[in-house]
Amino acid sequence: MRRKDREVTDIRQIESIIEKAKVVHIGMIDDGVPYVVPMQYGYVFTDGALTLYLHSAKEGRKIDCIKKNPNVFIELETDIALISGGDIPCKYSSAYASVMGDGTAEIVENPKEKVFGLESIMKTQTGKAFTVSERMAAAVSVIKISVPRVTAKSRSSEAPKDVRQENGAIKSGDVESAVSENRVSERAASEIEKPEMEQQNGKKSDPKQTTYLLVFNQNGNETPVALFENIDEAKKSLRSVPGYAMSEERDGDFCDVRETLRPKLLPDYTEIEYNGKCIPLSRFMFPNTEDVEIIWREIPNMEKANRGLAAGYTRVDAYVIDNAEVKAYIEKRERTYERAKILLERQGCEVDRSFFGSEDGEAIVYKKKGESDWHFLMHMDPSFVDDAPDGEKDFERWLEEDMQ
Repeated sequence: MRRKDREVTDIRQIESIIEKAKVVHIGMIDDGVPYVVPMQYGYVFTDGALTLYLHSAKEGRKIDCIKKNPNVFIELETDIALISGGDIPCKYSSAYASVMGDGTAEIVENPKEKVFGLESIMKTQTGKAFTVSERMAAAVSVIKISVPRVTAKSRSSEAPKDVRQENGAIKSGDVESAVSENRVSERAASEIEKPEMEQQNGKKSDPKQTTYLLVFNQNGNETPVALFENIDEAKKSLRSVPGYAMSEERDGDFCDVRETLRPKLLPDYTEIEYNGKCIPLSRFMFPNTEDVEIIWREIPNMEKANRGLAAGYTRVDAYVIDNAEVKAYIEKRERTYERAKILLERQGCEVDRSFFGSEDGEAIVYKKKGESDWHFLMHMDPSFVDDAPDGEKDFERWLEEDMQ
């Protein structure tokens, strides 16, 4: 998996995706021809191994495929949501959560296991426990797919909170797919809701050096509202507004806080009161009834005298980097590219940089001299910067791992 930042490894999270998805896509081979069929399922998930149960007629193409070749590939997804790019088509993307893996399919013959499989299907699909008799089970075929290991990925529809988290869709594995996925999240570098993250890390920005811009975002349409120095007091004022909601998603010690406004609960006119001033607020501000995301955008206060760098982050291609690290990050990124370029040219390759501004960021591409086909090598992302070995021999081996 190339997009390690999207990888889901927590067993509970993986099972949550499996529980929610409801439909699995099964890839089979029918006399050398790919064949994919979507099916509802029941499941057992134990120690990372997934068993799927499917029901079917006793005859049909998928039954024939399984009998001839039991090797299958499964994929299921959920939490699909559009991430708006506003007026810029190439900045649209999608949120998702998915699970996939190689498996082996078989037709269940044991009557008791057929009953178990059908009952698990009903439980997964309806959330209710049903009793299935062996007589009922005898009328259909039950397919069992054993997947010893699954991989899972997810992308939230919210803005990234990790300073080096990528902001796009699945990383491409070659030049053609990288072109097709040339989408950049419009909110990548700007919508970092850092106050909660700083509290978790035991740090908090100096309110004298930092201000927070309150922004309402509905489907990519942003409405800047006001600038605050004290974010805690500003949030208290906003919580009294009708239609305000806050949700928390916990994963171990990490807590992700999401604030929204529900326009249909807003009155025709109300006000946000803060420090003796009032800001008008109306349901007519928003063109539809979908939830409005509340964003607190951190902005350095340059009117306050101070030495050194302003607190915050800087966008570097498709990533956001802490201001304290950005100079060293850019220098090492460029130095690593030059090292790769020199090494590839020694091997008789032409080298170029491509996909700047794409969702996965700029990448190194190369081709053998005299050939017309360019090959994708790797993205110049934070792992490219952090993982590049210092020693030349180690660097050469590291580079060759990605060469075609």
